[in-house]
Amino acid sequence: MAYIKNRLSKRKLINDLFLSSVCLTLLFPVLNACQQIDNYIASDGRVQIRVSMFNSSSFIPWRDYIETQCPDISIIWEDNRNAPLNILYKAKHNEEPDIVSIRRFENDTAKTLVPYLYDLSSLDIANNFGKEYLDYYRMDDKLCWLPEPGLFDGFVANKNLFTAKGLKLPTDYQSFIDSAEKLDDGKITVLGADCKDNWTATTVLEGLGLQDFFTTPEGVSWLTKFKNGEAKSVDEAGFKKIFAKVRELKEKKFLTQEDIEADYGSLAAGIVAGNVAMARLSLDGTISTSASAGTYVALPFFGSDSSSNWIYTYPVFSLAMTKKAAVDSRKLKAATKVMETMFSSEAEELLNKSGEGLISYNGVSLSHTATMDNIQKEIAEGRCFIRTMNSNTFVTFKETLRKIIIDGADDDALISYLNSNLFTALNDDIIAQSSIYAPYELNKDMCSPFGSIVAKTICNPFDAEYSMIDYKEIAASLYIGEYTKADVNAMVISDSLYVGDLTRAEIQRVVEAGLVGSTTYRYGGVEPLMIYPILGNLKAKLSNDASLLNLQDKDGLAIDDYKTHTMVISSQAYKAVRYIYPFAGAKFTLAKTNLMDTFLSAWLKQTALDNYDTYFTY
Repeated sequence: MAYIKNRLSKRKLINDLFLSSVCLTLLFPVLNACQQIDNYIASDGRVQIRVSMFNSSSFIPWRDYIETQCPDISIIWEDNRNAPLNILYKAKHNEEPDIVSIRRFENDTAKTLVPYLYDLSSLDIANNFGKEYLDYYRMDDKLCWLPEPGLFDGFVANKNLFTAKGLKLPTDYQSFIDSAEKLDDGKITVLGADCKDNWTATTVLEGLGLQDFFTTPEGVSWLTKFKNGEAKSVDEAGFKKIFAKVRELKEKKFLTQEDIEADYGSLAAGIVAGNVAMARLSLDGTISTSASAGTYVALPFFGSDSSSNWIYTYPVFSLAMTKKAAVDSRKLKAATKVMETMFSSEAEELLNKSGEGLISYNGVSLSHTATMDNIQKEIAEGRCFIRTMNSNTFVTFKETLRKIIIDGADDDALISYLNSNLFTALNDDIIAQSSIYAPYELNKDMCSPFGSIVAKTICNPFDAEYSMIDYKEIAASLYIGEYTKADVNAMVISDSLYVGDLTRAEIQRVVEAGLVGSTTYRYGGVEPLMIYPILGNLKAKLSNDASLLNLQDKDGLAIDDYKTHTMVISSQAYKAVRYIYPFAGAKFTLAKTNLMDTFLSAWLKQTALDNYDTYFTY
């Protein structure tokens, strides 16, 4: 019954939104005659503030609190899919929101946004932050961003394994190496990492370089130039110190090819089993000691002594206000109130409940679990480094780590690779054009027009008959006009793709997984899967309660039961299928290209994009 109610309420909401959009279209000539001041006034007379979140399904209690504290403001929550380029793309089309939240903060993309952003230095809340934290967010003499509390990201230690060996937890780099060698009995994993994911490789490289380079005067100077886009090469002496530490861990077999190729799923199994002594982990979730054979505590990245240990962090998200929020004093007052509420101690504590404990950058005292006990000294003394990156860092640092661990590359080769790839500017060259307009928002038929175009387009490169992607992997609308690669990156998420040969029954299960995942199913009883299926070359017949009746091909014909059909699906869709219908999910293998690159490549090979299809009927 909950499933039916959720689907019907979603369908009713979409229909209401569609009817509202029709009414607005009819009234546009009248509305257009009004002054801009009226554009942000809701129908009930409240000021309307659009807030673009890095993930619209995250931190619901925090968002509820913001709304209750701002009853005189109508807050519209949007989703930028954690893509900074998405905000820039929308700004270029005069669709930027009033407040922006980004977790994957990239300094080069942030710099291009400066002309659209409001200087936050005049806000009272800015005075609560330490200068060392705000310097990272100053661009062109403006304070454009403020960081919400930070997540711990680094290594955690299983105290049980240390105790079993009669060892104390390490307190500096040498004791870290010594204890790792004593733990290495061939039966456990001494140091486990999941560097298959780009961002985790960045944690390892930057974290190991904190004491020797990034927190030194030379390192701070280089990082400042890097942040401002002035650095055109890496600091050779500083990065060679980082390479030396990585090689030491490689030579002692603490960092291996297995770590470079492992994802979190494979690492988590060892953590729960209790046979990983130290593991790379971001504490944006809770380590369940009741379901684990270990008792875990956070470790700093170690220096030569305990006074030079540092914690590696990144903000749960960073916030900016656009100039659109300051169109007049009434709207600016409303936007400022929302921002101030977001940084209140009560709001930060609500964010803090999402994991083992966040680290505040603006003096708010936040509670922590016992997992954080071992790093309280570093927190109290402000030795918290904020991840520094541009749009190339994740991919480039992952490949750098791979070159050291697997290829055995020397310093000169690594420096050359970094200099050639880390500083590549955002490309403004026109590479494609569109003659059609297609919004990404769901319409009255629960169809994302641009999503449908993407889903159809990615079939061709794989000679696939059918495809399914997640609605949340489409981030912006397609407009008539010219496109750079950055524009395409802003519209389509760079998630993995999976390809498989399936029977008709298995294809039906794949689509059902998307429908179930978008409504009632909860991943591990905690997080919603949030999969809303966008289909390519498929038409889904649904009942009134939105359950799947049957599937047809794009021409309305039945799918052949007597042969297999190639299907390509996105990363989020794959997760839903593997969890809900494992036997169907097992038919898929990882493709060599991701969703965004595949779509762009296929687009460039076509003279024009196909228009969208409506794929759900009742």
